[in-house]
Amino acid sequence: EFVVSELSAQSQATRLKQLSINDIHFLAQQIDDVFADSGVSLGFLRIKDLNWNNTTATTQIESISGEKLFVKLRAFDNKMHTGLTLGALTVKNTQISEALTTVDSIIIDQIGALEKIVESSEIEYLTGVNHLAISNINLSSQKLQLDQLSLFGLSSLFILDSDGLNISQWMMPMSKGEDIAAKEEALFAISIADISLTDNSQITLIDKSTENSVQQVIKNIDVNVKNLQLGESNKEPSKLIYSALFGDSGTINGKGYFISPDNNIELDIAGQMKNVDLVNLTDYSARFIGYRIDSGLLNLDYQVKIKDNKIDAKLNNLFEKFNLATLQEHEQSPMNEELGIPLPLALNLLRDGDDNIELDLPISGDVDAPDFSVASIISIVTMKAIKEAVIYNYSPLGMISLASGIFDLATALRFDPIIFEPQTIVLTDKSKQQLDKVAKIMVDKPKVKFVICAQATRSDRVVNETPVEKTFEPQPLLDLAKQRQIMVLDYILTNKAIESSRLIGCNVKLSNDSKSKPKVEISI
Repeated sequence: EFVVSELSAQSQATRLKQLSINDIHFLAQQIDDVFADSGVSLGFLRIKDLNWNNTTATTQIESISGEKLFVKLRAFDNKMHTGLTLGALTVKNTQISEALTTVDSIIIDQIGALEKIVESSEIEYLTGVNHLAISNINLSSQKLQLDQLSLFGLSSLFILDSDGLNISQWMMPMSKGEDIAAKEEALFAISIADISLTDNSQITLIDKSTENSVQQVIKNIDVNVKNLQLGESNKEPSKLIYSALFGDSGTINGKGYFISPDNNIELDIAGQMKNVDLVNLTDYSARFIGYRIDSGLLNLDYQVKIKDNKIDAKLNNLFEKFNLATLQEHEQSPMNEELGIPLPLALNLLRDGDDNIELDLPISGDVDAPDFSVASIISIVTMKAIKEAVIYNYSPLGMISLASGIFDLATALRFDPIIFEPQTIVLTDKSKQQLDKVAKIMVDKPKVKFVICAQATRSDRVVNETPVEKTFEPQPLLDLAKQRQIMVLDYILTNKAIESSRLIGCNVKLSNDSKSKPKVEISI
């Protein structure tokens, strides 16, 4: 159906009161192609008050409105699918000249983008927007400029499986002769004064590449960008502020700026993540560190900087009530080998009295390097951070520092023994100072247990020996070692905050090494 109302044509101007078209269908196909490349279907289109000036070659249109627009595109299966659909479209006050096109406003309702091709969910489109509003558009051959772009009620779904990300279903392979560089040169500048995303917007992420399907929902997304400039020669910063809910209880927020000149992004943002439930990430922890997560909340302060393709990030992590499940078939965790001790033990060494773990992660690297991987860097930095945090907390006990060339915490966690004079059970002032430090660590780190093990030596027996003695009775010296062990245990337990179950006595030992001193060894 095609209806023209009040059309008048004169030598200098042409005027059309109204043009209405119903049920439009259009296909575009290359001559040498057996498939259509694109298509358009429109249920209704109305143009009101169109004025064409022949002298100035300009066109003015009061309004354009349409309903049920479908843009069809060829996807990876060489079939036509809906790439974009618009429920309703309204364009106000359009002026078109040879050099510039201006529009007062564009309002679109019920947008759907990228039709679901593979049957993987109940939704019809991978991305949808309830309402889109654009104001003050200026378009030339070299630049698109907008005053405001507002999106309300965004909903996006990303699914990762063995075939890759679901959005890749829309990625057509590039023709052999296609010149990417030429395409990049053809891009023009885009400038948007204000961009906002709000109104219960959410993104759903489903990962089917793990043992169990993992779903994460980021909802109540609120984003605002000021002064977005792409392809501009000047380098004015774009200001960014954002917030969202992560899962059932987590929140994320941040702000900063970014610049995107010459495809070399510069970025500086800082923010926080609060109360993120780590149990939802247990399938990833099982894959990457060999442990499942029993419980835990993540609180994170972060700052990320990128300049000259170099990333510099600082992550201050606080893990609340973070506990790992015991290993099963995969007993040899790669992190255990890296640390030298089981990961749960390393984490227990860092727990405070509130069962929390604080860990700082500095991240840096060249984002253009072929082997650059954020996940790999975080893994390496996490191991280093755990080691250094343990050393920082336990160096007062006489532990060897990283600077002396240790390779893991198993060799690092050595403590100075409590030395006794031969034939005595008296604690020296120096020994008491050592034990006070042990007691303080035990109060500060309530998940740590210590083994206390006494050893008697030849220096304890030489006083009682004579050259003519043919036999030796070890029991008195073992009893002496036992008394020393009890002295150390009792001294530590004078601190009422320490439970006796956290101090484990060993089967005392007797050494025949002439150079060995009577001592009580302390180990984790």
